[in-house]
Amino acid sequence: MSDVEDECATCRYSWGGFRAASRTSIRSVAGRRTDRHPVELQVVYVSRELEIEATSRDLSPSGVFVVSQVLEPIGTTCTLTFLVDGGPPLEIDGLVRRVVEHEDAEHSGLGVEFSRVGEQEKSWLETLIARVAK
Repeated sequence: MSDVEDECATCRYSWGGFRAASRTSIRSVAGRRTDRHPVELQVVYVSRELEIEATSRDLSPSGVFVVSQVLEPIGTTCTLTFLVDGGPPLEIDGLVRRVVEHEDAEHSGLGVEFSRVGEQEKSWLETLIARVAK
């Protein structure tokens, strides 16, 4: 990222009215194990306290960013139901690992790490990611 860009090309964070004073390592900041890919999917997010229909902004084999202005605390357990065109809904259990509150609704949401992924869901994830990674 250059010092004059308004948005990080890697994580899409919008710098707004301030600039970073020095470069940071995405790995050390976010602790991601795998690359994220921009994918918009319809998803139903359900926790003990909340149920919302939302979209994803990006996806990896280990998690998803759920776009939402309604936020929950880090550590919240949830179930994500992905609504797949032409197929049955797929459920994956997760844990909120990141909360992003931003005045731009497209940048607010929940970073959810997958905690339980069934075989069918794993196969779907692998196929989808392979397709969008090309």
